Amino acid sequence: MDGKVINKRSIGSYSFKDINSALEGFIGRQIQMPPMHSAIKHKGKPLYKYAREGKKIDLKPKIIYINSIKLLNYEKERIKIKVNCKSGTYIRSLARDIGEKLGCGATVEKLARTRVGSFTLARSIKVDDLLKKGINISGSSYLLDIGQITRDC
Repeated sequence: MDGKVINKRSIGSYSFKDINSALEGFIGRQIQMPPMHSAIKHKGKPLYKYAREGKKIDLKPKIIYINSIKLLNYEKERIKIKVNCKSGTYIRSLARDIGEKLGCGATVEKLARTRVGSFTLARSIKVDDLLKKGINISGSSYLLDIGQITRDC
């Protein structure tokens, strides 16, 4: 959102039904074009480095899977959604694609990953909070062994 504005369009007026209808079209198996500002490697170098240099790379679309998309809120020009998807989905690209489907364009203002595999934000604790509680990290139930981590991701 801090970058150069490349296009401006009229937003128009959408109902919850319009937005939900657009969102439903993204559920299931999809083909998605990855963004240039990503860590995908091309010739051993992350794409975002090429993008920062102003270079374009021909990207190949990839298959993603969206389990569900729920419209949480819609006010003025902003929608808030909750997406449950498989690993490898680019949420910023999904926002771009939703905006294209609606005909108004879109970008991400705020993004929060709340789950990866069996690891959830709700079950996590910040390191500073852990230390403030004076919890002995060694043997703590907050820490997992590497075997569990590799099984769950």
